[in-house]
Amino acid sequence: MANVPNRAIYGLLGCLKGIIDSRFTRIGDIIEINELKHDNQKNVNPIDVCPGGTPFHPLIAKQIGRNKFCPFLESPTDTRMCEWVHSVDNDPQKSKPIGQCAIILEALGLVTLDRTKFGNILKLKWEMDSLIIRDNSWGSEELDNFFINRLLEYGPVFYTALLALQHSKDGIFYRSDLIPQMSFPLNNDLISFRCLCGNPINNFILPEGNTSFDAVSRQTTALLCLTASSGLIFPFDITYKINSDPRISDHYPSYFYNWYLKNPKRKCPEKWCVNIDNIKSILAKRPKIKRTISYPNLIPKSTDRNMTNRCSRCNKNIVNLSKIFFGDKIRNRRYLLLESCRLAFDNSCAVSLTKLYEISSKYEDFYINKHTHLRALISDIQVVNLCGLFVNIDHSNLKVTPLLGAEPDAFDPVPYKIRRQANEIILQKDILI
Repeated sequence: MANVPNRAIYGLLGCLKGIIDSRFTRIGDIIEINELKHDNQKNVNPIDVCPGGTPFHPLIAKQIGRNKFCPFLESPTDTRMCEWVHSVDNDPQKSKPIGQCAIILEALGLVTLDRTKFGNILKLKWEMDSLIIRDNSWGSEELDNFFINRLLEYGPVFYTALLALQHSKDGIFYRSDLIPQMSFPLNNDLISFRCLCGNPINNFILPEGNTSFDAVSRQTTALLCLTASSGLIFPFDITYKINSDPRISDHYPSYFYNWYLKNPKRKCPEKWCVNIDNIKSILAKRPKIKRTISYPNLIPKSTDRNMTNRCSRCNKNIVNLSKIFFGDKIRNRRYLLLESCRLAFDNSCAVSLTKLYEISSKYEDFYINKHTHLRALISDIQVVNLCGLFVNIDHSNLKVTPLLGAEPDAFDPVPYKIRRQANEIILQKDILI
């Protein structure tokens, strides 16, 4: 998913503190995305001020010209310098790290991102709350509480916690149990179109999902780390310590980060515990998410690299080509279901999928194939869950009830026409029941 972190290290917020302390300029300043990278031409770099920065021996520091190294790189002398953003001089992943860094900054409401229509990040604008991170020391109660509150406003964190609760037995769950439900659903819309070469493609099943199993696994790990920083789950190995020391409840982000640094393998654990009381307490307050997967990212930018769906005449990838033709309709349909669930939560009611299917089938912008439209809506429940609204499903009458709400702008930017038509559909009789 294009605006959800998919590398474990981006769930470790001490590193984010180093980014803000070294790269923040002023509220409202707009900078190029590449300016986040380590740059030897700058006086201060992330590794210089990162809480996780590990000091070199003084003799080595004098020889190589810097005092600290990143503990998450394989070698202390690695010229990538910082695993979060890499270096101007050595960026083998072609700016993916700074893109992931920008995504987590946006997820916490610290920046506004300027993207191309294809979702590529060009620039970022510093928002006021970046000052809170810069002006508070790592491990302080003020900073830890800020991080916790922001994480509890982020939809995918709540989804991870509720999915973990669903899979837990006696409060224990395993990372591998979550992975199958951490990606976009298989869409299975039946479509027909002409390839750019003119070759007709008939009754093609449009699959979806992430680019690979590895991508889903990495995304799961990142979200587990973020959710641990919120205090909704814990690694099994530190559960006793957390339960026996009530002071930790105000310091989940720094405690988890410091524990992860001391973990010899520095790998995401397999065995976890759910903080059941904390989750129930928060749900009782009927919370609303403020930030989640945005409308432009409601379909993945690319599809499984191993797929062999090719045009028989020109050999183009017809999965990605079909997204050019039908991608907006998929986004619109998913936004319609999300907005229906948002309004259902606000009105303490449920959504009738059968009625939503019946009415939206009259609006061409919201379906691809009428014969598979209901099946696609049912499949899209997984998208609603991933966004954090998390629904209970009554399979007997296809009724869904959201456990969480969302602020009206949580899915922005949404095209005005689509927002207006979606509200027109949802307000029809018997959709909200």
